Amino acid sequence: MKKMAGLYTPLCLLIVVSWTYIVDCAPPAELTLDVNLVSGFDAVEVYIGGMTKMEVKVAFPVGTTSAVSIELLPSTNVTIMALGEITVTDADTAYVTKTGSSAVVRHITDETLGQNVQLSTRAVIDLGDVTGINNGGNEADYTYIIQFESFVVSTDGLTDNETHWVSAGVEYDNSNSIWVGQIAHYIRTGTLDNGKSATFSMENVTEIKRMSLTPVAFEAWVPYPNSFIAVEAISLSTTNDHLRVVSLKCIVSGATTNYEFYDTTSTTTFLNYPLLQAYGADCTADPGGARRLRVELGNIPNRGSRLPAAAGEEDKIKFEAMVHMKSTAILSDEYPFGVGVEIDGSEVWVATMNVTAIQEDPIDFPLDSFTPVGGLTKSVGEGFLATASVTFEQRGLVSVIYKVQSSKNGGGTSGIMISQAYVESSGTNVECGSVTTTYASSEVDGIVDIAYVNITAANHGANSSDPNEDKININVAMVGGVGYAVDGGSYDVVISIYDPAGGHTQTLTYTMSGTVTYDTNTNHTFELTSDCGENQVITEGSTFDLLLTITTERGSNPESLQIEFPIPANVTDGTFAVCGIEVVKMGRNLVCFNPVQLVDSANKTTLSDGTYEYVAMNMQPACNMPIFDDEEEDKLVLRIKSRFKEGVNITRLEEYWFGIGSKYTSTQIWVAQYPLYGQPIYDFEGPAIITHVNILNNINDNSTFPGNYSISRSFDGTSFDTLPIEVNAPVDNGTHSIYTLQSPLMAKKAGLMTENCNSMCGVDYDFTYVSLKDYIDIFGDDSEQLINDMVNVFDNSSSTCMNLPVQGNTPPVFWARINTTILNIDLQSFTITVEGDGISCVRHGADKVLQVSISYPVTSSVGRFHGDVKFCKNTISTTGSPNTCTYTCMCPNTAECSEIIIFLANTNSGGLGPTWSLCGLTAENI
Repeated sequence: MKKMAGLYTPLCLLIVVSWTYIVDCAPPAELTLDVNLVSGFDAVEVYIGGMTKMEVKVAFPVGTTSAVSIELLPSTNVTIMALGEITVTDADTAYVTKTGSSAVVRHITDETLGQNVQLSTRAVIDLGDVTGINNGGNEADYTYIIQFESFVVSTDGLTDNETHWVSAGVEYDNSNSIWVGQIAHYIRTGTLDNGKSATFSMENVTEIKRMSLTPVAFEAWVPYPNSFIAVEAISLSTTNDHLRVVSLKCIVSGATTNYEFYDTTSTTTFLNYPLLQAYGADCTADPGGARRLRVELGNIPNRGSRLPAAAGEEDKIKFEAMVHMKSTAILSDEYPFGVGVEIDGSEVWVATMNVTAIQEDPIDFPLDSFTPVGGLTKSVGEGFLATASVTFEQRGLVSVIYKVQSSKNGGGTSGIMISQAYVESSGTNVECGSVTTTYASSEVDGIVDIAYVNITAANHGANSSDPNEDKININVAMVGGVGYAVDGGSYDVVISIYDPAGGHTQTLTYTMSGTVTYDTNTNHTFELTSDCGENQVITEGSTFDLLLTITTERGSNPESLQIEFPIPANVTDGTFAVCGIEVVKMGRNLVCFNPVQLVDSANKTTLSDGTYEYVAMNMQPACNMPIFDDEEEDKLVLRIKSRFKEGVNITRLEEYWFGIGSKYTSTQIWVAQYPLYGQPIYDFEGPAIITHVNILNNINDNSTFPGNYSISRSFDGTSFDTLPIEVNAPVDNGTHSIYTLQSPLMAKKAGLMTENCNSMCGVDYDFTYVSLKDYIDIFGDDSEQLINDMVNVFDNSSSTCMNLPVQGNTPPVFWARINTTILNIDLQSFTITVEGDGISCVRHGADKVLQVSISYPVTSSVGRFHGDVKFCKNTISTTGSPNTCTYTCMCPNTAECSEIIIFLANTNSGGLGPTWSLCGLTAENI
């Protein structure tokens, strides 16, 4: 052992290589410092994990020594040894006083600050001014004694047996004088087995109540010098999620161990416990917990691993897994659970157990209080507030419904409107929360006097042991209803647990006294906007959204807020109809507003299709109570869903105006109009096959197309059906996004639209299409009557048909050449099915004939028809309504199946015999 000490001043340096501390029967004549190793901890040849203990004695003379600070330094620039436990024994206060403290202030190294293991290589004890009193006594009475541990945490960069100095010092007289004592240690870099073994244990839990949280403790006695430690907890069932792990953490034992040690003056440990835990309740995946949790403690030095004592309690690390048995668990079923420990990458211990699910305790969420804000005497037309505090028990993920209801004390008409009820705040233990509030009236045409607050949340007690962190605070906003509350009347407001029924109830009784004086002038602001930006093109039959945002003046109380829409530019001929109204936001300062009362009680003029020609809303009164200092809480935001009225003639890209107005005091009115552009249904002026939808690239976001859009199409130009839009990924040609229909559609008229009041941003679009005449040639159809009727053949309905020609008609037979592209088949082998009333499957030699053939490439032709054909074989004939004839067509090659020819002829002449018709033509691959 080498020991060095010295006194340093600006003028001199005194180093004492060795001395003997002399105890005498008088105070020391001057400040002295002595540093020694403590017996039993004095082996200075140390391996990783090796520990020594040093004792520092500082004796003070009579008189005042100013600005005294004691420092302990197991390492300086490079962390080799770190501080373990530190104890401080004060001098006798009858002989020595101080202005500072004996508390130890540790300094965590920069590289470990905020990490799992926080190492300190410097500690300071700031005694302040120390005064020795000449009351006799001996030197020991004037002496402070500090014992501190230093243990090896790293040998990086050292050579074997390299000298490392552990220092202690005292500064005084504003650092003008410094005593330093040092002891040399010899660091061994090799590995040395300490001959100790790890042991483990787990608490055995046999039953867990459903909807409860149960801690499962397990312990590891790890006597190794510096091992990487990781632990896991797992629900071992792979077929269900009834048992879940909510949290896994390394927990404070409260006792001194080799991993958990305390200063005598603080509770500082070098394990950073907030980091040594994992939380498994994922609000998105499973609020009930995780199947498996893992905590990696990392490399943890054991400060006593090299001491002679056998492995025991001082090597213990404690863990706790919080286990949740969900409400879905089956009573009396067993669920397997296990924990495991890894040391230096190897799993060294696993323990399992089976846990039986038993009956849960009833849910009992106490209503702690229901408190009025501003007393229980209110005015008619006045908005007011009450707050309820409830305890949300630590039961995992549960749902509970609270009911708030007002009624007239002693019976009669409800007079207090429950305008809003919401969760204002919750403790940190309450997580994954969702709240929905619904409102109702207990009387027909009565005021909204009931609110149901449905709260779903998880409380696993994970963040705090403070009971206040389990609480939820509910605000109930109310108003003395105009036309309902009576001056002098008493009204009860009751909050209770509605589901599950728990019997907890709190009641407030309000008395109405007079009527509030309303504001005659307010500073409201209005804004009419759209989520989709400006210059929207609204297609005929589509729904669009407009947002009306009203920012009410904070603290104002006008008598009413009236809103009406749509206001047409020409009041005698409205353009728009409203199909839906939604309260998007009702700020919490709007205590006189209720979404149900506002929308459901609105005056509406209903059209035959169920939409509204006119809507007039009136909130009376319309107060703003300045509860929250946030402009968002002053806002009312309405979403108005509208469309063009049926029967309105829409001109493409003509500008149309949606009008809206508000009267918010007797003298203040606001009116606005929002510009929109129209796009009518496309009229193809004959049968057409639609292949693409082309959407103009503009400021509106078309990336979600088709979204809620569908295609409305008509075969006859009068009646329409609706089809989903099935398109391939778009191609951008610079001006348009081109969407290819996966199956071409046939129609005479078509357009994009939205159904059931589902809105979309307006799009400026057109179709790529070809006339049916580009796919089908019909012999002799100069009037185009037959080609126009062909939409009835391709409409996928056997109930709509086209009349076939007979002798005496022009043309007298039906002979059509059809491009197989419109049949959506692979050109190899396929079947053609012909449906029709009165048709025959006979190829020739009968009064009625039907021939189906594939045509060869054009080599010779008569008129527009090929001269070479190959007949398809009739394989199925069915008589019914209609008759069906199925043909199999074999294709020698792709070119020879590019067209088919359908021929139908009837020997009957016009007016003779039953009519016959063609109802369907379909194809399928073989």
